[in-house]
Amino acid sequence: MILIEDVIHSVAIIITILIIALSYIRIVTVILRISSAEGRQKAFSTCAGHFTIFLMFFGSVSLMYLRFNTTYPPVLDTAISLMFTVLAPFFNPIIYSLRNKDMKNAIKELFFL
Repeated sequence: MILIEDVIHSVAIIITILIIALSYIRIVTVILRISSAEGRQKAFSTCAGHFTIFLMFFGSVSLMYLRFNTTYPPVLDTAISLMFTVLAPFFNPIIYSLRNKDMKNAIKELFFL
C-alpha cells in the first residue's frame, strides 16, 4: 500500500514539474523573440524570481518525496523539510519585492554606505 502511495505522489510531482518546466521553456522562447535587449532583460528579471522560488520549493519537495527506500540522516530530512515548509514561503515575498525600485535602493544604501 505504501508503494502505491509513493508512486502516486511521484507521478503527481513529476507531472507538475513537467508542466511548469514546459511553461518556462515556452516563456523563454517568447522572451528570446523580443527585439530590444532592455525588454529581454526586464522579462528575464521578472522570471528569475518565479524560477528561484520554483526551484527552491520543487527541488526540496522532490528530494523529500522522490527518494524511494533511500534513507537520509535525520538532520538532512529536517533540513529538506525546513526548506519547503519554512524557507520557500519566507523568501517568496523577499524575492518578489526585489523588483521594487524603492526596495533595491534601500538594499543598496544598507550594504554600500
